[in-house]
Amino acid sequence: MPNTSDTPEYAAFRKMQVYEAAVADVHGADGVSAKERLLLERLRASLGIAETDAARIERDWIERRQLKTV
Repeated sequence: MPNTSDTPEYAAFRKMQVYEAAVADVHGADGVSAKERLLLERLRASLGIAETDAARIERDWIERRQLKTV
């Protein structure tokens, strides 16, 4: 992206965005399958995202989705 510095903060932010996009892709009406959960866990580990941060991302995404359906 032009005029963007690759700072550690920016890299961490992008990793969180990538994980959140994956969460949005796998969350269906029936939740997350065991296979999808494994894929999310592998992605989380490869991105170096803490389990607590991943859980917060998923929880926040679910809450935002529920607010949109109300």
